[in-house]
Amino acid sequence: PLEEFSVYRFLSVFLMDALRPEDRDNIEELLDVETFDMEQIEAYISLCQEEGVSFDLFDEQRPFMQSAYVKEWDKEPKPISVIDCTLPSGNNHLHFEHDCAEKHFLCFSDVFPKLLAANLFAINGGSGYQPSISSDRGKNPYVVLVRGANLFQTLCYMLLPSSEHDYDQEKPGVWMCIPEIKDNIIPDTSFFRMMLYPVRSILLKPNEAQNTIGKAYFCSGY
Repeated sequence: PLEEFSVYRFLSVFLMDALRPEDRDNIEELLDVETFDMEQIEAYISLCQEEGVSFDLFDEQRPFMQSAYVKEWDKEPKPISVIDCTLPSGNNHLHFEHDCAEKHFLCFSDVFPKLLAANLFAINGGSGYQPSISSDRGKNPYVVLVRGANLFQTLCYMLLPSSEHDYDQEKPGVWMCIPEIKDNIIPDTSFFRMMLYPVRSILLKPNEAQNTIGKAYFCSGY
């Protein structure tokens, strides 16, 4: 469920930044048309790329939804289980599976939802590791997904109009930000930006020969 919701959250933020619905009437018009304007979305993707954004998870300069490699911080990669909340890792190992973390690998096609969930549902992780805004320092949130008759309707129901939320305080999509996010303190942010707030700095370390990922650099983020 955490991964499924994380993908919905990502898609809704991406669509809000691409389509910029001004008010509820715009969202209702979308529902009436029953399709997204793909030319508008493609133009947004081109705009992102012009600003240096890469949508490649393994781009050397701007890995998508990750923090770029920094020698001073990224000293020793950790088992990929650190981004999968369903697996034991660190001190949270299961009594019958102590070495699970070192044995686990993820396929390229499986890693993106886990990468999103690692930030959206992060809990306190020791000194310097802040919980996500969703976790709210250990309080248990209710996460609600309003489902439509199909995927299109569900995504429309998740859109927030720009007239009610500040889109322009800062670039909303975390993919538009400078990728070096480790230990940066952000004193103020927009409601919109909070929806994908990167409280962890993560960089996947793929094994290209096997199309798997067994390690990742992992530390505190914003």
